[in-house]
Amino acid sequence: MRDARVSVMFPTRGRPALLTRSIASLLERAADSATVEILLGIDSDDQATLDELPKLPTNVRAVILPPQGYKIALIEYYSKLARIATSDWLLVWNDDALMQTEGWDEIISALPPCIGNPHQVQDYLNAFPIVPRKWVEVVGHFGLNTHVDTWWQLIGTWTGTQRTVPVHIFHDRADFTGNNADTTYAEREYDIPNFYSPDAQALIARDAAVLRRWLKANTVNDVLVIVPSRSRPHHCAPFAEALDEHSTRSDVVFALDEDDPALAEYRPVQGVRYEINPPLGLVDKLNLIANKHADHYRYLAYLGDDYRVRTPSWDQRLIAAIEDLPAGMAYANDLLYGQGLPTAVLMKADIVRALGYMVPPELGRRGKNVFWRDLGGALHTLRYDRDVVVEHMNAAAGKAAEDAVYLEANTLEAIARDHSAYQGYARTSLDSDVARLADLSSPVNLSADFLSLVNAA
Repeated sequence: MRDARVSVMFPTRGRPALLTRSIASLLERAADSATVEILLGIDSDDQATLDELPKLPTNVRAVILPPQGYKIALIEYYSKLARIATSDWLLVWNDDALMQTEGWDEIISALPPCIGNPHQVQDYLNAFPIVPRKWVEVVGHFGLNTHVDTWWQLIGTWTGTQRTVPVHIFHDRADFTGNNADTTYAEREYDIPNFYSPDAQALIARDAAVLRRWLKANTVNDVLVIVPSRSRPHHCAPFAEALDEHSTRSDVVFALDEDDPALAEYRPVQGVRYEINPPLGLVDKLNLIANKHADHYRYLAYLGDDYRVRTPSWDQRLIAAIEDLPAGMAYANDLLYGQGLPTAVLMKADIVRALGYMVPPELGRRGKNVFWRDLGGALHTLRYDRDVVVEHMNAAAGKAAEDAVYLEANTLEAIARDHSAYQGYARTSLDSDVARLADLSSPVNLSADFLSLVNAA
């Protein structure tokens, strides 16, 4: 066998016919079966499977252990199989599963570092996780509970790295198809209460934290977080601390005004760049920085200086929602407007390259969020993740005092001016901006209904 690209791992017991059928489906549909490694866990008292083992293809290797029962055996087998695997990718499998996708091995071997989720009967569960072998080495084990599949699904969710993979698997299990209701099926013994115990969840959280650190050290930062700020130097350090703690692939730049009376109070903060320009409004500052850096980053994000990132891997998780979506925009839960308004937004940089701005320059600060909502809604490229929290610590939420910046932005005149500016833009230019991005995106369905503008800090 040539160097393996994918190692398929699974325990099997008392099912030689199903085992042979399952292996055949994997090898027959592989683009290069010689680079697929099949690793089996077999109980030493399972004579039927041991008798079948010499008849299996040379791609197959096995670990044979004394019978230990379902709960312990799964943990032991997957751990040992992962240790002897030689490929970069590990695929959790079952002897009652059948591969449906031609060239599935090429698809898997081309993935970026992630937890792959193939299609199967329960798409909301990752029953056949695809795991980088390197990640198993980093955390030191394949799993510490019978439910190794859900173990890796949670790691993928908590690190923002789980992604749907166009590989289809037919799971011919008794409760799904009525087939194979045999002794092996009847002897299954789940360990759900222990899996969801505080101790087990803490172990999974530990693995996710270890992998977040690995991702941060091994991922090129392709997100630029732009933070327009004026007369709020006290926000810089706590903002940067929260961002650094919870990011895996983000740089940050504070956009400052050269006439800001508090400019000298913006002290150096590790990981923060300051860009100082002639005095500009929030939208103009945002556009200036976005255009300057749009060719150097894949994604651009806007966060206010009074936002605090609360969710680990927030950037990775938002990217996962739009990674394969042209003109994609994703936004977090700000604990103020939630799904109703995109305030903490991450978008593809190709939007800025195509339009020439992150926000139409004629809009005020209030209009930016409504613009993102209506543009993304029209293009069907706006995604919201309520579980990614970027908390807005502003006066409107009762989480900060009303400072001069807030008061100036929320006068009746400013509110009326922003409202009028957006209505004018929506009447005259929104359709054309949607059309300019339509070639990057999916079919357009522009709505003429616009929600009222809201207070912004």
